[in-house]
Amino acid sequence: MIKILHILCEGQTEEAFVSAVLKPHLKCHGIITKSIIVSTSRSGRGGVVSFSKIENDLNRLFKSNPDTENIENHFTTMIDFYALPTDFPNFQKSKSISDPYLCIDTLTRAFGEAIEEARFIPYIQLYEFETLIFCGLSVLLNRFPKAVKGISSLQKLLLSKGENPELINGGYDTSPSHRIIKALRSDSYNYDKVLSARVMSPEIGLERMREMCSHFNSWITQIETI
Repeated sequence: MIKILHILCEGQTEEAFVSAVLKPHLKCHGIITKSIIVSTSRSGRGGVVSFSKIENDLNRLFKSNPDTENIENHFTTMIDFYALPTDFPNFQKSKSISDPYLCIDTLTRAFGEAIEEARFIPYIQLYEFETLIFCGLSVLLNRFPKAVKGISSLQKLLLSKGENPELINGGYDTSPSHRIIKALRSDSYNYDKVLSARVMSPEIGLERMREMCSHFNSWITQIETI
């Protein structure tokens, strides 16, 4: 039986991560991985602007990939909790939950119930892709060797969160990506999200990411066993 996992990605960054890290890993588990970017703009660059857009893209994927005698299809998502559209199921309820893990669990469960597809594994990244880059700040420093001061501030932040990158919150100025951008700008570097996913992610390694990010690890574990 051929098993195929279709991953609907928020944008080019997530797609690059899937191609560079998840695809070769899941191949070892006998799973073929295909990534698709959310079709929310004419440019085709992705970006989640509403739940209905995600729902429509998923339904198209379900219909165009029926199971056959020899092929078993599965589906999942890689979208950010940061800037998640307010029309997501249980979004308003989630705002009253202070614990990020309980909050994301509430949203994820509602997401899966709203889609109503047995082959679907809902996933929302806590808080965004750059959470995973925080798992390898030494790799970030190797790439930007003059940004010692800025990256040192990131290391102190991570330590204050118990070395749990998933607790670095999703505020506009305090999300993982904005913190990294600010840290590198102070030393005249520019952060390239897609390049980081393609180049730094494999250097950090999936094992390290799973060790530090329990929510992310649960998702990987679930899709390994499809």
